[in-house]
Amino acid sequence: MKRLIFQIALSVALFCVLSVMFTVSDDVEGDVFDIKEQSGEEITELTQNETYKCVGAPIEITEAPRRVRGGDTLVLTFKGETYTEYSIKLYYPSGLSASDELVSKKSDGKGCFGWEITVSPNVSVGKLRISVLSEKSHLLTDIEIIG
Repeated sequence: MKRLIFQIALSVALFCVLSVMFTVSDDVEGDVFDIKEQSGEEITELTQNETYKCVGAPIEITEAPRRVRGGDTLVLTFKGETYTEYSIKLYYPSGLSASDELVSKKSDGKGCFGWEITVSPNVSVGKLRISVLSEKSHLLTDIEIIG
């Protein structure tokens, strides 16, 4: 009986410690991609099986390549809420893009919006992380950069 009580107490204590650890790790700022934005929700990573993740109001990817090369024109189209302002950020393996092409876009009456962006010609092989944001939503997806 004492052993059973000890095991239950140990399990509860372990659960409490793990809960605190995960809560603290979720609040850590300064992640490589630092994605906590206007949506108020946070996505920092995709699992191995996910091609994209969206929180808040839905954003659908209607056109996006799976792979790009340096110098390619990257065409991205999405469908979200109508007449809504969306912003985009690109994260190359070397860091956040400062391209002038990354201006905010407003969706049309059908919720459609998109960007045509020139991929940096000197980009390293790896992944290009794309973050699309509005006041109510956040979408995160990755595209493979090939040589």
